[in-house]
Amino acid sequence: MINNTPNLNKKVFLIIAAILSFIAYYFIETSKQLVNWQRKIDNSDISDGFALFITINTVKYFLLIFGITSTIFLIVTILKNIYEHRTTT
Repeated sequence: MINNTPNLNKKVFLIIAAILSFIAYYFIETSKQLVNWQRKIDNSDISDGFALFITINTVKYFLLIFGITSTIFLIVTILKNIYEHRTTT
């Protein structure tokens, strides 16, 4: 019998990271407070408002891409393990 505890811990960590990144993306996408904050900064100084806009959107899309790629990586890992167990038995 093979001990899969480290592999299971990696999968659990990957699931939690993917869920947290999707939640953070959703929060940034639907946050009215961030939009109001950006408008206040944009009205005070144009360069700061634009820098905030670029930073928020960069973080937002990084979280989305990280969530999608970690989910795909998790699915591929699970399918690979299933295929390996079928061929060895």
